[in-house]
Amino acid sequence: FFEMVTPESNIPKINFESGGYIVFGSASILIGIFYLVCRTGLGAYFLMRWYKKRNLNGEENTKLNNILNVLHYVETTLTMLLSICICNLIIPISMFDRSSILIAFFCIPLIHLFFYIDAIRLRTSSYVGDHIPMYELSTPLSYCVTTCMGKTPSTAKRFQHHLSTHSSPKKGAVSTIKMAIYRYIYGIQLRGLTCLWVWTFCVFYSLLMAFMFQGACICMKPDEVTTRPTRVYAKSYCYSTSYCAFYSVLPEKPHSEAILMHYSSVKPTSSKVYYDTQSRDNLDAYAFQASCRFQAIPGLELDGGRYVHTCDLSNLNASTTYYFTFNYVDDQEKNHELDTIYTYRTLIPPTSTSRNVNYILGGDRATGSTDVEKLYTHAFSYVNKEEIDFIAIGGDVVYANAFPTCFIRYDMLFEEYRRVTMDLNKRLIPLLTVLGNHESFSIGFGVDISLIRNYKYYFTHRIGDEGTSKSSFYHEHHLGQHSLMLGLDSHVVNPHADQNNFIKASFNAAINTDARYQFFSMYHAPLYPSYRAVNGSEAVSGRQEWDAIFSQYNLSLAFENHDHLFKRTKPIYNGQVLNHVSPSSSHGVVYVGDGAFGVGRKAKTIEEVKHERPFLDKIESEYHVYLVTINATHNTLRAINPEGTLVDHFVRERRAS
Repeated sequence: FFEMVTPESNIPKINFESGGYIVFGSASILIGIFYLVCRTGLGAYFLMRWYKKRNLNGEENTKLNNILNVLHYVETTLTMLLSICICNLIIPISMFDRSSILIAFFCIPLIHLFFYIDAIRLRTSSYVGDHIPMYELSTPLSYCVTTCMGKTPSTAKRFQHHLSTHSSPKKGAVSTIKMAIYRYIYGIQLRGLTCLWVWTFCVFYSLLMAFMFQGACICMKPDEVTTRPTRVYAKSYCYSTSYCAFYSVLPEKPHSEAILMHYSSVKPTSSKVYYDTQSRDNLDAYAFQASCRFQAIPGLELDGGRYVHTCDLSNLNASTTYYFTFNYVDDQEKNHELDTIYTYRTLIPPTSTSRNVNYILGGDRATGSTDVEKLYTHAFSYVNKEEIDFIAIGGDVVYANAFPTCFIRYDMLFEEYRRVTMDLNKRLIPLLTVLGNHESFSIGFGVDISLIRNYKYYFTHRIGDEGTSKSSFYHEHHLGQHSLMLGLDSHVVNPHADQNNFIKASFNAAINTDARYQFFSMYHAPLYPSYRAVNGSEAVSGRQEWDAIFSQYNLSLAFENHDHLFKRTKPIYNGQVLNHVSPSSSHGVVYVGDGAFGVGRKAKTIEEVKHERPFLDKIESEYHVYLVTINATHNTLRAINPEGTLVDHFVRERRAS
């Protein structure tokens, strides 16, 4: 079943034409066998024999009755599961998707349990003697059906008479066994009409469940469950039918490269971007053009599809504004020319000190939160929007949990990006992102790359990278002002140790270029957590593998996330807290975080945690983003809350050459 709900092309599919028959046919046979065991009384018979060996007497019929209650529940649940198997053998599976079938299988027993518990309350006697309640003559659902119809099975009195004539109170448990077996053996014969109604109800119920849960999306922050039927009435966040959203992603060499992206629900056959250092009136007037690659996000065929266009540009001039527009041809040979011109500004060269480098950074972003928009707005009040070079999100970007059907979360992200961050020149501020655990299907760490679904199509940070390899999830970025930012994977896919060589190689190459280079890093799960266990597996692994490397190269700031609090550590060197060193000093690594971009939790005071977490200098329950400014002599860091108040503000000296 897991394979059935996995839309990745590299994982075997179970389709209706071949494997579907095998799966549902086998399930029908197995469930049918269990059903017959319950239906014919074999299950009751073996249970009675088991109890008889333990000297069951008439006074213990309550226990026996509980066993029969369980058989009652199992019997009807199996009826429904068997019906959905048979329905999926008869009805083309393309009517539903894989996730709806799986959810139906899990939900049917649970929902039926509520029916059953409610029906149990109606019990007035046990199976002994002539006092048999009407409920005992049928399964819970048949009881509900016949009651709602206002009818009583005509065979009920015959069945009750049959039991009473074959029972003998003197025999105690023996008569109970007989009654139970008679009940199961003659059940179908004596209440065939009721069973027909039960099966009809089960078929309808199973199909309804599969229909209602098709295309399920389970996302968080805020917690939300949608299905394909409910999304029919959902608000559209797309810019137009031909173009849903536009954005740019920070490349590794942002002074000479650009990654421009857009997506839509229209299937393309070719795609291009046209760009120049001046705005042009028509496509032919642009000095440059480049072909864009496009990928369909698997699993969205029944939702209209999502086709992501990635346009890689190289050999650009540093610190230059480019004007660009898109055009693509769909599979109906219709031309889709964008009627809007956007701009993109490259960064200064890596070793240039001609101007400051400014960026906004946050992690664990809440979708649709007004606090997120306030955080952006107040950050722009300190540094003009036009001066922001990029925006970084440290994982858990939309909390879609890798459900392809949660595509609306990405639509909302880019609509927020367009509305809040775009300036009057329609400049696309590049986004820098790293993997969070909610980018994976298991919402955990150490997962297979196949479980990273939507994210890898929307965010690729290397020119030519299609997001298909594990190395796609860690990358370097030369920011100017002799600064290098590493985006790392805190073991969502790649173990910490597997990235050590990459980290060292990036640092060494930068130092060999210019000894004045300073370093930053961003990743999701913290090495020094403010809330989660200090000795948790990811924190311990991170400290064992990266702490010494960060100290060796005198990392200036490490941006951590995942814990949903504000924190700043004291300077740390090789795992040792430098209590005597000021955070403003360039000595030691300062770890800041912890991912509260609209998502938060209650924090303990610094006094309450100082023994458990002696590395912490500050801790607060505050939504916040960081505004970082880099210049030739120091780095300024501001932590800003939704009211525009500075939660933290400090200046770090640049590392020595």
